[in-house]
Amino acid sequence: MPQLEWDELEFLEYLSVVPSVEEDAVSHAYQFSRDGLEAFLTIWQYESFAMLTIGYADTHQPLIELGFFIRGRAGIERHFGTDKPHLCFSNCIVADSRFAYRDRQDPFDTKRCPIGPDIRLFVEERITCTLTS
Repeated sequence: MPQLEWDELEFLEYLSVVPSVEEDAVSHAYQFSRDGLEAFLTIWQYESFAMLTIGYADTHQPLIELGFFIRGRAGIERHFGTDKPHLCFSNCIVADSRFAYRDRQDPFDTKRCPIGPDIRLFVEERITCTLTS
């Protein structure tokens, strides 16, 4: 399984929050809120997997939970129809857990699935997430 290509400092800069880092940097967990929504983003860099949960800040009820393997790079981008910066996770395979590869075929097999969507996370005044192919 390939290690994630990313720069922790880009995430620190963009999200303006210091992550909780598991021992040996196995995972980086970010928690942030904007405009009544809160988000939890956990990245397992050695497995190239991320889990994003977005929900209402006052009730702590999730609106969306999205797990995905990142086959490309993760970092700040400044395009996609706007000049606003955002985090982009490129060429992703959506999965229900980071252990999905045990029960299913290899998510990094580009012969079986050559292209996955990019997942873009916008966090400025509001938290929004888009999937594009």
